[in-house]
Amino acid sequence: MTDSNDLPVQDRTGRGRRLLTVLGWIGAVLGLGSLGAAWSFASPVGASADEPAHLVYAYGVATGQVLPGQETMWSEADASGEQGAGPARLRVTVPEALMDLEFVDCYITNSADTPSCGPREFPPDWYDADGNISTRTYMTRYSPVYYWPVGMTMRAALEFGASGEWALGLARLVSTAWSVGLLSIAFAVLRRRFRAAGLVAVGAAVLIPSAWSLMTSINPNGFEIASAILLAACVAAVRHDRQARDRVGVWLQVLLVLAAFMLAWSRPLSFVWAGALLLILLLPVRGRRWSVSGLSWWTVGGAAAVVLGGFGWMLWSIQLRSDTQADADVWAASSPGLRIVAILLRFGDMATDSLAAMGWREYNLPMLTVVLSLVVPAAVLGALAAGARRPAVRPWAAAGFLTLTLLAIVLHTFVTGFGWQGRYILALFAAAVVLLTPALQGQALSARQRRRAGLVALASATLVMAVSLTLVLWRYIYGTAPVFMRFPDLPYPHRAEQWTPLVGQAGVFVLAGIGLVLVAVAAVGSLVRDGGAPVPGTGEPALVGPAPGPNPPEDDGAEQVPAADPAVVAASVPGATQRPSRRDLRES
Repeated sequence: MTDSNDLPVQDRTGRGRRLLTVLGWIGAVLGLGSLGAAWSFASPVGASADEPAHLVYAYGVATGQVLPGQETMWSEADASGEQGAGPARLRVTVPEALMDLEFVDCYITNSADTPSCGPREFPPDWYDADGNISTRTYMTRYSPVYYWPVGMTMRAALEFGASGEWALGLARLVSTAWSVGLLSIAFAVLRRRFRAAGLVAVGAAVLIPSAWSLMTSINPNGFEIASAILLAACVAAVRHDRQARDRVGVWLQVLLVLAAFMLAWSRPLSFVWAGALLLILLLPVRGRRWSVSGLSWWTVGGAAAVVLGGFGWMLWSIQLRSDTQADADVWAASSPGLRIVAILLRFGDMATDSLAAMGWREYNLPMLTVVLSLVVPAAVLGALAAGARRPAVRPWAAAGFLTLTLLAIVLHTFVTGFGWQGRYILALFAAAVVLLTPALQGQALSARQRRRAGLVALASATLVMAVSLTLVLWRYIYGTAPVFMRFPDLPYPHRAEQWTPLVGQAGVFVLAGIGLVLVAVAAVGSLVRDGGAPVPGTGEPALVGPAPGPNPPEDDGAEQVPAADPAVVAASVPGATQRPSRRDLRES
């Protein structure tokens, strides 16, 4: 066996760099998982918007009660005695332990109240002979892709004797793990091709507190956000590989189809987001190639099939499910102009909700955290995008995707009167930012300036995450209280703990601290090791595989003198002639 000390210095250095890279990825994944676990324990199950209805539907999927052909309708006539009073819903029978939830209605109307404000009770006629509860859910005919593993977790936990509280907590952890897994794959795909500073800035821009709150609860919105990020990363990678190597790997094509499937089947309208992202592959690369032409027919057919399948499921689901929040007759009687004005005004609330509203809107994050989560990443993204040359995905393509999908929301709202909440557009903004990654290579910056830009984005995101998680946790433990007149009420330890998380308040802070430290260390290490050699034949800086050389020279910000062109040197020497290449002859 050869001793490692006998290896050449270059081999030992390369092996050390690879080991550091692997350790960095392990730390990043564990850090994201630990941070996600902290978010999942920081609020009671049911605190996320519509979470009680989602968990009932998930259990119905796991037991087959809500699958096609097995549905049992529940209408308001069951309670009021009037036929057709209210929208139809699905009946689901669940164990009593699974409904071990704090009474949501008692604390969402007042941020000063905590989840301990009152017990949740059910009418006696909801119980059957075995003590199970016959309840209902308005998540009718949602795609079962997300709900099946979450529901199976709850079902298995109860069968193994876990309490209802822990069964629900484990279901949240499964939802968190799924989203974290998709995010890890997405950033791994991008890191093999693009510089670390751009990825850190993208992560700071898209992984905001409201997105974490959704990804760590029983809610398909978080799964939709993570799937959109993964599909956008695959689209950017396909166009990059098509431009740089004129071929697309098999595994990347398989991942593209899987990401399209998960996004298109995550929520009723998500097939529109998936289709719009895949349309970017029809755009030519560098003006002469179609990026879709580098894919196999199996890949093209599979991607088209999953999008069309999502469209078909949506058509089948709307035969039963009511999307309207207001009276349908009132909205139908409104003039088109009035509808458009109402929709445009509503978009302002949507933007606020997407960045600040937590849970059922019972608590909004301070404006300072919202400004930091917007302004700092935007400034870093702008600096890194300066001087971009022929990126694989042009910024106008990302803007076109965002415009097309927002118009789809406007059209859907115009027809149905559905008041879209801001959390539904988080997936669109996240995907659009990820599409900008090929342009965020900092070609106008030195290596030191790129590192500084990445560190600024990382520091801002860490601060926003720590403050937001603390405020959300204290809102449920202590509730809000006034500090001084004309100052807003704040959640802080003004009284004894009124609600206790499953792992305790200290456990949440420990998980969050470990997660933030691991993610920060992994990001800093990636920024330090970043190389960014250009792909041959293009102006596209990228990293496909390990960084070039064991010890890349340090870029101290000085102006770099480009290497002399051999053709120019030959032409400048008296008597020297250059033989034309075959490529020059073909082009002539």
